[in-house]
Amino acid sequence: MIRSLTLVRHGESQWNAIRVIQGHLDSPLSEAGRAQARALSAVLRQGEYDCVFSSDLSRAMETGRLALGSDAEIIAEPRLREHCFGRWQGLSPEDVQRRFPDEWSRYRADPLTVRPEGGESVTDLRDRVAGLLDEWHERLAGRRVLVFTHGGVVRVSVMVALGLPLSPWGRLRVPNASVTSLEFERDGARLLCFGSVGHLEALKLVAGTAEEVNGDAA
Repeated sequence: MIRSLTLVRHGESQWNAIRVIQGHLDSPLSEAGRAQARALSAVLRQGEYDCVFSSDLSRAMETGRLALGSDAEIIAEPRLREHCFGRWQGLSPEDVQRRFPDEWSRYRADPLTVRPEGGESVTDLRDRVAGLLDEWHERLAGRRVLVFTHGGVVRVSVMVALGLPLSPWGRLRVPNASVTSLEFERDGARLLCFGSVGHLEALKLVAGTAEEVNGDAA
């Protein structure tokens, strides 16, 4: 198994700032998001990592480049993309409620199994991420892994690693540019920190989480 897993949510994007659901669509970092990403440098450079992965969406990849430097070797991994919200992507939560009221209500009542048209359920997201983690445990045994990704992926990664049910999904908050860390030992995983933003608070860069669809719409 891997030795450690550090998960970083991307900095605030332009769509985060105006509360638009992104999912697999892309939106560049806002100026605040770029400042958040640069602030990550101080905390991430205190650690040691054997390999670095990122969602292939630019808001995650740009966060990694700003945090680690433009010459950092970062491997793009599509399975680290955010929860796919299908036809809701590009809309605000209010737009979704107005245009697809029945689908919105079903999803809000049961996000674990209900899929927006063209999108994923939370269980689908969990299965996607669990498959990737299983692959890493086999292929990257003993390695310290750093990941730049999205709020939904952070949450399900922690739940998979700790063997937790998905039911608390909507109650977990993952701020932009926050850090979550896990260590793995023979008797299981240990959560060292979740959604840490201490590196942002001193610089007054903590923004809203833009969590509007049972979690991050990011």
